[in-house]
Amino acid sequence: MFDSVFIFRRIALVITFTIANNEPNFQVMFNNYLSLACACYITVHQPNKTIVMNRLEIFNEIISLLSSYHLYFYTEMV
Repeated sequence: MFDSVFIFRRIALVITFTIANNEPNFQVMFNNYLSLACACYITVHQPNKTIVMNRLEIFNEIISLLSSYHLYFYTEMV
């Protein structure tokens, strides 16, 4: 199930970047919402077999989310 969520996330990002080509605000917000949704999914459903791998995936999602917050400085929202 986690693989399908991961693939859906990538496809949604590509579609968003393609359709909303001139809307960087929407792209950054959508990316942040997808990262947050994936982090919540991993936290609730624990898709990996070991606790260490689940915690590593949660850590990766949170770091990805925190690092994408700086993208707001490059949009018109600031």
